[in-house]
Amino acid sequence: MGWPCPSFSRLPRTRSSPIDVASDLPTVRSGAREREHAEALLLWGSPDEILARIVVGDPLRLRALVLRRLRAQDLLYDVECLVDRLRARIARDAGEWRGTPRLGVFVGERLGTIVAGCRDEVAGPLASAFPLLARVVGVDARELEAACRRYNRLPRGDRARIRELLFEGVSPEEVARRAAEPLVSLRQRLEEHAADIVSDPERRRRTWTGLRLLRDDGLGRSGELAGAERRAREQLGRLVEAEILDTLIALARHLVRALLPAEGFLHLEKPRHSWASVWKRIERLRGEGVGMPHVPTPHESPPEVLSCVIELLRSRGAPSFTLALLKAYRLHARGHDARGAWRRLVCESGTEGERAESLLGLLAAHFERGDVRAVRDVYERHADLGLRDPRLRWMEVWAALLLGDPAGAEAKARGLGAPGVLPTPLRELRDRVPGWAPLLPGAVLSRNVSGGSLHGGEGKEQGVPSRGEIGASCLGVFSLGAGERLEVLHLEA
Repeated sequence: MGWPCPSFSRLPRTRSSPIDVASDLPTVRSGAREREHAEALLLWGSPDEILARIVVGDPLRLRALVLRRLRAQDLLYDVECLVDRLRARIARDAGEWRGTPRLGVFVGERLGTIVAGCRDEVAGPLASAFPLLARVVGVDARELEAACRRYNRLPRGDRARIRELLFEGVSPEEVARRAAEPLVSLRQRLEEHAADIVSDPERRRRTWTGLRLLRDDGLGRSGELAGAERRAREQLGRLVEAEILDTLIALARHLVRALLPAEGFLHLEKPRHSWASVWKRIERLRGEGVGMPHVPTPHESPPEVLSCVIELLRSRGAPSFTLALLKAYRLHARGHDARGAWRRLVCESGTEGERAESLLGLLAAHFERGDVRAVRDVYERHADLGLRDPRLRWMEVWAALLLGDPAGAEAKARGLGAPGVLPTPLRELRDRVPGWAPLLPGAVLSRNVSGGSLHGGEGKEQGVPSRGEIGASCLGVFSLGAGERLEVLHLEA
């Protein structure tokens, strides 16, 4: 009995020969020999020198490792591009490796990160094989690449079923038996996937043939050595540039975090890289002579350094959203009305994380301008995101409380863990109205590194004086008039 669906029944089904790979890293020995081999390859020399050693002859058998990992996860990628990227990453990170963890773990972790990252890329390591594959099977290269990406985003179990059916030639009945699923429902689901991957039935056979060739390395590219070192060096250059951008962005976020007023509603979470590690990376990149810019210069204040870093990021081609986000933070930290900048970012955000960060900035700006109703209205328009982000939900709770609805605030806060930071004005409200304390949990922010050194220091945390600790003082009473014009009612200085 054949596969009941005509479009799948006409697709090629072949049995693939398994790759004989004895271990993840076949050349790595045990005991003293393993250590000796690792030292010879990775434990001395510059990234360029290490790269040259691990490219010629593929002594670490990285190509076999990549093929093994892709087949284990039923993923389709251009093997050569992944190998080039893995070689570059190993050469780049070898300076931080001193023999532990084991070489197999060290390499495997980096391959896992690369494969996971490739699944979300819009363009990247798939590009090189597809023009050649497309010419062989007679389809457009971009269509073949898009089909590969859609296949990789399928659930892993469905990828396994497609692999068994189309790439290994297993009978439909056996595929359904292995999946413990009725043949009819399995057929229906896989047919839906096939239509999603390749919408045109006439091109479906050619496209799946191209994908099978990609999986089987059917073009025999395993023997291609010419240009391998050049490609790996190009990948190494991209890695270095990405590390420079990542370091500059981390520095900028530390500066933003220091400049945001402690008494405001906007708090930036700790960057992934600590203040000290950012400076270690800056000094290391400078020492390597790879084009790391010299920022900051002596005697510059944190605001000046932040402006300098933003300009450097712009000149090095940082994403436009990242630049706009840092500029919005800078505007907000200066005390200006940043609501327009935050609104634009909400509209321009591409990912859920970008949208959440932009919304936090917009809601904080509304709070700080005293427009609590706008906080509530904006949140309601984005409540779907708020359900997944506790930081946004706490802003909804605070808005309900400040609008005189403690019962509503209590209902909205039910099940929420305490926020990491409670804005200082709300801390003072909590002190004045003890009954609202359960709705106003969290610690008060007290960070200010602006007085510390910007040249490799740890980033000192200092207590921020409260408004009860008065030195020079100014007493004023103000009101917001029409058009949010500030009117002075009484002033003593």
